Amino acid sequence: MRFLTTIVQSGNTTGIHVPDTVVDDLGAGKRPKVRVTLNDYTYRSSIAPW
Repeated sequence: MRFLTTIVQSGNTTGIHVPDTVVDDLGAGKRPKVRVTLNDYTYRSSIAPW
């Protein structure tokens, strides 16, 4: 799944906003495991509620 989003900062924490509809479409609860690609760099993470 691909989507465009923004990077947000709150204090010392930086995150990628994932819309609720995308989280629901992943179908793995509120903390699904994801693979993120920014430019040419890919890493694994999980979604955390904001």
